[in-house]
Amino acid sequence: TVAYRYCTTPITVAMANEVGFDPAHDTVLAAGTKVKVPIAFKAPSGLKEAEQLLSGPGVHSERVDSNWGRPPVVHLLRDAFRDLHRHWPGRHPAVVGSLSRPNGGKLGRHKSHRSGQDVDIGYLTRAANTDEWGRPRLDTIDYERMWSFLDSLERTGQVAAIYMAPGIQRRTVQYALTHGVPL
Repeated sequence: TVAYRYCTTPITVAMANEVGFDPAHDTVLAAGTKVKVPIAFKAPSGLKEAEQLLSGPGVHSERVDSNWGRPPVVHLLRDAFRDLHRHWPGRHPAVVGSLSRPNGGKLGRHKSHRSGQDVDIGYLTRAANTDEWGRPRLDTIDYERMWSFLDSLERTGQVAAIYMAPGIQRRTVQYALTHGVPL
């Protein structure tokens, strides 16, 4: 929570404060604990170095004018999408919407997406229907791949937050529970 509030990652805050970090377990801080946060409150609005997230194994990039991000973010996503493709080569790629503009700054109606750290990823579905990538029907979602993808991102310790529709989140967790995945 502290890391996300200041637009950084939990591992960055843990390292700055010499606190052990285990992505599988939350680190609880006592109320009133002061911590160093190495990044200013407001996210930067520009990108000094940006890398483009292009379509490739496991990913279809929708918007070439807004698929730019910080290199570590783009590399993390490419690795996660490659892993999806490696495990499920016959299934359609994930669809990525907005990341950031090449030099950062305001991006359409988004309040974020200014610094190459936020990304819109469509829910992984069984059929390649890009018309409904943002609002798929619950019965079309590929919960096996969703769980695998989310779990792989979370285990890196580099992701500050993942936002999902509550119904899809519940079903994804239910998939994991019914398949013996420890939460």
